[in-house]
Amino acid sequence: MQNWFRKVLPAVAALFATALMVGTLSAQGVTTGAASGLITDQDGNPLAGATVEFTHVPTGFRTTAVTNVRGIFTVQGLEPGGPYTVRIRQIGHRPVTQERIFIALGQTFRLNTGLQVTAVELEDITVVADPMAAEFAATRQGTLTTISEEQLRDLPTLNRRITDLAVASPQIVPTDANNGQGLSVVGQNNRFNTIQIDGSTVNDRFGLGATGTAGGQAQGKPIGYDAIKEFQVELAPYDVRQGNFTGALLNAITKSGTNEWIGSAFTYYRNQNTAGEPLGCRGAPDPCGNEFKNAQFGGSLGGPIVRDKAHFFTNLEFQRASAPATGPFIGAPASIGGVQPDQIGIDAMNAVLGTYGMAPGSGSSVTNDNPLDNFMVRADWSLGNNNRMVFRYSYNKAALDVFNRTTGTSDPVFRYDNNAYQFTNKTHNPSFQWFSNFSNGSSNEFRLSYNRIRDERDPFVAEPQVTVDGFTNGAGEDYQIRTGSEQFSQGNRLGQDIIELTDNFTLASKGGHRITIGTRNEFYRVNNLFAQSSFGVYSFDDLGAFQSGASADVAGYTVSGSLTGGSVEPAVFNSATIGLYAQDQWNVTPKFNLTFGLRVDIPIFFDQPTYAAQVNTDFGDPGVPSGKPLWNPRAGFNWDIDGLGNQQLRGGLGMFTGNPAYVWVSNAYSNNGTGIGILGCGPTNPNGFAPAFNPDPNNQTLTCVDGAGNPTVGIGDGTFLGEVDIIGDNTKYPQVLRGNLAYDRRLPEGFILTFEGMYNKGINDYFIVNRNVPTAQGTDQNGRTVYGTQNATGRSDPVYFNSSVYGTGSSGVFDLGNTSNNRSYNVTAQLRKLVGNSLVLTGAYTYAQSKDVQSFTSSRATSNWRFGRTNSGDQFADETTLSSFDRTNKVTMTGTYLFPWQSWQTQLSVTYIGMSGTPYTYTAGGSSGRGDLNADGTNANDPMYVIRDASDSGIEWNDPADAQAYNTFIGSLDCLNKQRGTIMTRNSCRNPWQNFLNLNLRQALPAMGKNLITLEIGFFNFLNLLNSDWGVTKSAGGGVFSTQTIGRVTSSTDDG
Repeated sequence: MQNWFRKVLPAVAALFATALMVGTLSAQGVTTGAASGLITDQDGNPLAGATVEFTHVPTGFRTTAVTNVRGIFTVQGLEPGGPYTVRIRQIGHRPVTQERIFIALGQTFRLNTGLQVTAVELEDITVVADPMAAEFAATRQGTLTTISEEQLRDLPTLNRRITDLAVASPQIVPTDANNGQGLSVVGQNNRFNTIQIDGSTVNDRFGLGATGTAGGQAQGKPIGYDAIKEFQVELAPYDVRQGNFTGALLNAITKSGTNEWIGSAFTYYRNQNTAGEPLGCRGAPDPCGNEFKNAQFGGSLGGPIVRDKAHFFTNLEFQRASAPATGPFIGAPASIGGVQPDQIGIDAMNAVLGTYGMAPGSGSSVTNDNPLDNFMVRADWSLGNNNRMVFRYSYNKAALDVFNRTTGTSDPVFRYDNNAYQFTNKTHNPSFQWFSNFSNGSSNEFRLSYNRIRDERDPFVAEPQVTVDGFTNGAGEDYQIRTGSEQFSQGNRLGQDIIELTDNFTLASKGGHRITIGTRNEFYRVNNLFAQSSFGVYSFDDLGAFQSGASADVAGYTVSGSLTGGSVEPAVFNSATIGLYAQDQWNVTPKFNLTFGLRVDIPIFFDQPTYAAQVNTDFGDPGVPSGKPLWNPRAGFNWDIDGLGNQQLRGGLGMFTGNPAYVWVSNAYSNNGTGIGILGCGPTNPNGFAPAFNPDPNNQTLTCVDGAGNPTVGIGDGTFLGEVDIIGDNTKYPQVLRGNLAYDRRLPEGFILTFEGMYNKGINDYFIVNRNVPTAQGTDQNGRTVYGTQNATGRSDPVYFNSSVYGTGSSGVFDLGNTSNNRSYNVTAQLRKLVGNSLVLTGAYTYAQSKDVQSFTSSRATSNWRFGRTNSGDQFADETTLSSFDRTNKVTMTGTYLFPWQSWQTQLSVTYIGMSGTPYTYTAGGSSGRGDLNADGTNANDPMYVIRDASDSGIEWNDPADAQAYNTFIGSLDCLNKQRGTIMTRNSCRNPWQNFLNLNLRQALPAMGKNLITLEIGFFNFLNLLNSDWGVTKSAGGGVFSTQTIGRVTSSTDDG
């Protein structure tokens, strides 16, 4: 950590000094809003020297500007929201006051008015602002959805996290429909999103959690829900200050204190009595194992420190939740499904564990806990009329027990309760902002933040993981028992430190031009230990073999260790992304606004991975990309067609560069031939037999042995490199070309109609290949590219690039490169009613299509290569098919209705999301490596050949009845039936349509004075409450055909 600060602090200090020099020399900010306009006299002539004073009514903060010789004024750094009161005055003219002005986040409020000449002092002329001005602001150009403070308060949210409502953006779809986590836009991986709070990045930059936020693995929240004032989902912002993403930008701002003391408290509670029965429990007698509880509670307090000068706001929120683990347990009803053990088997297993001094396990039901704590404090203070400072500190603490028993039908495994693990997270995020407006019309925004993220994945016990086969329950069902430390939790922790420094300087408007120059810089340090299997992972064919523990009785063994000896060291590296930019917001005419600019992002790595000499020899000294600039030009426009703000045409085109999920980069610092090696041994493993069982997790044997017990291949002995992950010098950070075109029109009764299209083209998307399988050996009779042969047992014998070094048991040499073939688009029709006394409503339909070469769905290089692309062709050919993130159709509706009675008000809010199901592919798989149809060394990732009929010779069957059953199955699915005689195209099948309807009912209760008490009832998946068959997500999830029933998939090589 000290080395990192020594590397980073000089750069931060230099940039800080530059920012201060620029600031003392100065567009709306990314965390604020702005206002500009033209002040004229009664004859329409520009009025120079007029004073324009904005007063934020809740806090009393004032910002003043003076019109220039052209009558133009600009005010930057305004706190979003309001209301604001604006007073415009000039000696000899009657003042004008505009009230109830609301400033939109990231937009510039346009204020044009005239002053009348008067010889005597008269009262101000008072005008009420247009409440929909932000929707037709000249700076509104790209694709944007705003979630207001009222929507955050009113719309139903089950988990009270800001990302819950991001799906209200018509173009956003969840990657996990069951819990709404993981947000994807235009087919982009959810790891390519950036999430900001007050301009400070709160991402899990490493990219492990589905939510995308720090603490996401433990279901943590970056900030309490009631601390958020407003947030935006930006998909194509042409403001070059916005960057570091190729997916979506979620930009949230926090609440501030006011001149009034305002406090709030809340509590939400739900348990199994307020929820529908799980599918497996319907009609089943107790115990069903569905008991759970979720209590969320907290409060906020804000008020003045010095009235009109300084204010504070603080928020504290908690969650205490517990839920039963899924799957069977002793005594569970049969409706739960899965193979249940007998207590006899549990006792027998525990007896053997006792002989090794290992912890006994249990077959009873298990409860997973998920406590969350959030704290935030913010202070705002005003230094005169034109300087405002904001300090915020956020703290997040989260823990999540992870355990389930979803046993399958093939080789079902019953997990002991001690095979669980727990995610824990602690995140600290202080930030500081300084907004300045200068007398000459220039402005400056400075921001400095730090994010300290610590994650651990702790197993419940420190023991080897042991799986024992050969158990049979009273119903005659076979099963296995698994105990000990969960394989991927053995030695697993992550530390991230992020420093951000940003400064944006905007020059005074001249000739309709408003020029901004700035820099945004992110310094990143990662310390990641992923020593999977370091405690040892064993499998045995029966309990007797486990009791023996001899080498010959171990059916399988996996272990990891340092390839250079000693203990496994974490992957540690330091990097930065330097962003420099300049842009011009040009009011070409009163009706046409143009924004154009250039941003350059420069990724820098202060450390390079240390590869083994053999890797450098074979693959040309791979490294990580550093110091290569990525240029991002952008241009956006807004045309006020009638000049009255009733209809507009807007759009733009630009390039966007984002950070990678650093876990993909970290792989190169761990799996490089000198870091960690993972060794597999067993009777059928070419590395040799497993060593004798050892219950000591800290003293595992790091070699395989021969029949006589002599070492064969070992970690650290020079004969084994394990998995190797490389990144080419020419590999670039993710970069896309994105554009949009939209038409907005006001309709009667406050409605706005929008038609919008968006296109996305990958410039530098990621693409991973296995260099250890270098060339194809030919194709089989079905047209599948093959890399080796299938032997008589159905296993593959792949041809490896360098078997003598990397070994035939190697996971591969995975090369992370780029492709420019990914593409996607969407079109949206939307109707909105954003203001009204009783009804606020939005409705939208989106049609989209996303195609990619490979969908990165994992944090591990081997898994991304194996499952990101179920391919039957050449692995090096970057051909596109339908993306795993594709959702062709989406219907989005949100609404809030306030019933007409005044006392004891009642309010109903609704959200509905309907969308196409996820695409999937049927693949071949089986135990002991069977089902590797293209013989590349891995199975369950090869799409199935779709037979013409039951007599098709493309597949040989052990039993003709299986061929007929397969033929009947194909006929039942249109997506397969129309592909007969061919290999199934990736993602050409799709799960059924999905519906999600949530309701929120708020009832005001009698209260004293200014106090307000409300009772709120949320109905989540309301359709399922109406009918148990509605609101059910049905998903094949990607079927895997077990090749146990297939004699062989014909794959005779055709080299012609």
